Amino acid sequence: MTTNTIPMGAEFQAEDARIRSHAAAKGGWWGLLKGRLEAVARIRQRRRAINQLSRMSDEALLDIGVPRDRIPEVVDGLIAREGPGARR
Repeated sequence: MTTNTIPMGAEFQAEDARIRSHAAAKGGWWGLLKGRLEAVARIRQRRRAINQLSRMSDEALLDIGVPRDRIPEVVDGLIAREGPGARR
């Protein structure tokens, strides 16, 4: 079984740049705090989805059309398509 490693620093650096520009446009500290909370929620959602798919058998993954080596890419595409404001 292949494990996917997620570089912690890279996720937060990309989100940090996006949040700072968004916070400046949305009203200071509250916007910054809200942006950071949303970023943490997105990162947790991504990890949870990758972990769930990684635990599936190769046959089950192929049934849904997801090659094991493309799990992170597929999850990123689904999250991007879902949009920034979508939550479960």
